[in-house]
Amino acid sequence: MGFLKLLLRNIVAALAGAILAMVLIAGAEIITTRIYPAPEGVTIAEAIATRPVGAFIAVLIGYFVGIAAGAWLAARISVSRHARQGMMVGVLFFAASLANLLKYPHPVWFWVGNLAVVPLAAWLGMHFGEPDERPLD
Repeated sequence: MGFLKLLLRNIVAALAGAILAMVLIAGAEIITTRIYPAPEGVTIAEAIATRPVGAFIAVLIGYFVGIAAGAWLAARISVSRHARQGMMVGVLFFAASLANLLKYPHPVWFWVGNLAVVPLAAWLGMHFGEPDERPLD
């Protein structure tokens, strides 16, 4: 396979993983919002301030599942440097999480949970997504 094909496939792998993660996280957010709806006419900051603990835990679970699945997919379908493609998904969502945490007020425990869940999920997804390089017997 030529260099350009390898490069393009690895880029597509990282993008596919990021898209999968976004879809799963958005789905989790939609479900969480339906279970724990925000009061009408409040700002995002006010809605976050009034969310129960269960809503934050559901969001963390959604982040974990989405990022792990996205990193797994990126690592699985890349041609080379599988771990790198999976970790790209993790880095993207770590930056997005940090931006979200800085923009809106969140409980301190959610900061800790969020910043721990994202790299852990990315690492697990990347680790389990790496193809088995052992030769078949």
